Amino acid sequence: MRLKFFLTKIVVFCFVFGTLAFEPNSLNAQNQEVVIVGELGVFTAPDNDAEVFIDGIHVGHTPFLKKVEVGKHQLTVKKEMYYDYQEEIVVGDARLDVKIKLEPKYGMLRINTKPFGAMVYFNGIKYPTRTPCISGKIMAGSVAVKIELEDYHTVDTVVIVDEGKVTNLYVQLEKQPVFESMAREDYDYQLSRVYITNDDNNFVELDTTGFRKVSDVTSSIHHDGNTLKNKSKIKHGFWLKGGLGISNVYGKDAYGETINWSTGDYYSVYPTFYIGGQYTLRFNRYVGLAVDLNYSRTGYQYSHNDEVLDYGVINKFTFDGIELPFAFRTYFLKNGYGPMIELGGILNYRKYCKVDYSVSTGEKDYLKEKYGSLNWGLVAGLGCDFKIVDVACSINARVVLEMSKVFDDVDYKLIYFQFGIGVKIF
Repeated sequence: MRLKFFLTKIVVFCFVFGTLAFEPNSLNAQNQEVVIVGELGVFTAPDNDAEVFIDGIHVGHTPFLKKVEVGKHQLTVKKEMYYDYQEEIVVGDARLDVKIKLEPKYGMLRINTKPFGAMVYFNGIKYPTRTPCISGKIMAGSVAVKIELEDYHTVDTVVIVDEGKVTNLYVQLEKQPVFESMAREDYDYQLSRVYITNDDNNFVELDTTGFRKVSDVTSSIHHDGNTLKNKSKIKHGFWLKGGLGISNVYGKDAYGETINWSTGDYYSVYPTFYIGGQYTLRFNRYVGLAVDLNYSRTGYQYSHNDEVLDYGVINKFTFDGIELPFAFRTYFLKNGYGPMIELGGILNYRKYCKVDYSVSTGEKDYLKEKYGSLNWGLVAGLGCDFKIVDVACSINARVVLEMSKVFDDVDYKLIYFQFGIGVKIF
């Protein structure tokens, strides 16, 4: 009996203690605050992938779209080479989109040299492209620039790159003298002239003493602010050239009939070729002269039907000799490359005349004899100079209209087209 009474007391005690122990937690759960969130979107221009901080805590990158606790927050956006952006925002139960235009801390540097093809170093790092070139995005401020070209003085200078602008740097490289009797520093100071201009056409001269304004630079710089007028030497070069073409005759034949250039009943085109060298002179950026010395082959083909004997005859006339075209050129681009047009004359000496005679009956004959004809004519053409890696190349198309008769007893003359390529050797 006593044991039953004792067990009953224990059960009552546990029930009362358990009720008291769990009751406060139940009250806390009922009194716990409910967090209300809204949606926040953050977008940056000109580029995304900027870091987003809310109340100093990194929460992601732009484009950013996540749920954020309702209320006031401090928004910070950071991106390399841009200024930090900060703003106090209020997030509500509706979606809030924040669009930010980041202010750049970078600029770009465009470098042009005379002569071109120089190697460039930015802050000691070699740039992969030779001049003329333009850098990628670089931190605004002072940029150490080093320019090297074989047989020319090295230029070491500092350029101030403005934020959000393209700074133009032009360098007139000076050739190293044969006898170096002065110190390198003296040469750099006396010979190296470096000019820069920003988009606001503010011209500055850089030398070993630093930056200083130059009042008379604008008169010698084009309106585009990139290059100086060149009053220096005439440029020249030697090229190896060659190509193929077609030729025919024009004028009137022995019967007084006008010859059809293309493929008439009697006269038709003939394949040609030439190979030789070319010497070019550049008087300035836009005008030059080209003189060629080529070995060439031209000709034409004459065919007719003998109505009496009822067979066809084909005569192929081939002329081998030396030609000397000379043409004035007009260039469209001042940097020395690009398209051009040319107009001039030609002298040629044809030493041999070859005739291939064939008849539809199967009869063939071949004749080669000394021709010894000196001729003159007119030349017109189009061309384009360009670079492949560091090799200067050219393509051109010419038409040659000879003014001398092919043979004295008939009034027709040669006309031929040449299509060629060339490589500059020095």
